[in-house]
Order: sequence, then C-alpha cells, then structure tokens
Amino acid sequence: VVVGAVSFLTIIGLVLWAVFGPTPLRENKGDTDSERTVSHQELAVGNCLLADQPSEFEATHVPCSQEHGAEVVSVYQPDGALFPGEDAMWQEASDRCSTDASNAIPQGVDTTNLSISATFPTEEDWAAGHMNVSCLLVTADGDNSMTGSATRGDLEVN
Repeated sequence: VVVGAVSFLTIIGLVLWAVFGPTPLRENKGDTDSERTVSHQELAVGNCLLADQPSEFEATHVPCSQEHGAEVVSVYQPDGALFPGEDAMWQEASDRCSTDASNAIPQGVDTTNLSISATFPTEEDWAAGHMNVSCLLVTADGDNSMTGSATRGDLEVN
C-alpha cells in the first residue's frame, strides 16, 4: 500500500511539474553572435538592438544576451500598392505593434520601463519596394537595460 501511494504521488508530482513547471525557451532565429550595423529594412523578429542608433535608418544589432534597448517583436507589410503616408502608417503600426508587443512579453516581466515603437519606410523606400514595418519593444527611458529576448522567452528588464 505504501509503495503504491508513493508511486501514485510521484506520478501526480511529475504531471503537475510538466504542466506548471518552468516554461521552455523558444528559438530566436533573429539573435546574433556579434555586433553589426543593419538597415531598418533588414530588421527581423528577434533582433536585439542598442538604444543609441548610428543613424535614423540604421541600427546596431547585438546579441540578446548583451544589454540592449530594443527588440524586434514583429515585421509586416501594410496592405495596398500606394504609399499610405506617414500618419496612416504610424496609426496602423501603433495599433498592431501594441498587440504584437503585448503578446511577445513573457509572463512575469516588469513592463514598467517598456514601451513600443516602430520603424516604417519612407515614400522613397516604398517606391523602391522596401515596405517592411518593424514593431519594437523598447525601454521607455531609452537606455540599454534589457537582457535576454522576448522572442526566446527569457527577457529581463533591469
């Protein structure tokens, strides 16, 4: 009877741990092993970026294990063949990026110092066929206080 009870409790414990135990990390294909400069049109989901950008149209992509100030949480192309204008793109990006960032943040992460941002194409970019809008999870105060990755599930904000 004792052996049966211990076996039963062990099985229940294993089932509970499997259901409520630690969340496994997801793959982050956008991470890198070394620092590099990328254009805003090259950004991909999971890219971790320094807060201090080299220029308006470039970003410094760093390993997510390093302190950084932003992470790309989604990339999409707006509908339509004609350039919708910056105001319309910013409005669409605000709505979509809010949802995408909320879905990306792992449970338990303090979001007090987090905000959203977006990069989107200029009219010239659009005419050249570069239509990507990137949604970014950023530190609200513009510092490099993030480590880990929302995409991978191990994001921490200092």
